[in-house]
Amino acid sequence: MQKTSKIHEKFLSEIWKKQNFSKSLFTQDGQKVEIIDSGMENNELGGPDFKNARIKIGNLTYFGDVEIDSFHSDWKAHGHSINKKYNKVVLHAVLDENTFQPFVFTQEGRKIQSICLNKCSLITLELPCTKLSYPKGRIELIRSAAMNSIS
Repeated sequence: MQKTSKIHEKFLSEIWKKQNFSKSLFTQDGQKVEIIDSGMENNELGGPDFKNARIKIGNLTYFGDVEIDSFHSDWKAHGHSINKKYNKVVLHAVLDENTFQPFVFTQEGRKIQSICLNKCSLITLELPCTKLSYPKGRIELIRSAAMNSIS
């Protein structure tokens, strides 16, 4: 079985924070997503990556937290589905959609929509190799940051 490289979640958080998206965002089940406010980065140990975000999904606007994971399956693997700190999450952003479910569930049983950053980011990451599509001149800096972020 081939081992897939993992991009460090801090690198993915930088993409989220800077909103470096080249395409419109969509949930895994096709609903348009608009980031009204990406939220404040959570510097505490444990809990969602961004707090107090405002996200419009379809026709509804949500206020809550955003969790960023390398893989969709990390939600369950990291124990977020049984941790009450993640009950206010309104969006799960992932790099790679390694499962086919368009959502995850909180400890309270609430469904949370997912988006795949690999489909909409200016940085196109292909696993296990890293392919970056940034303007020439910045490519080496970003390649260096990405490679240093791989755990």
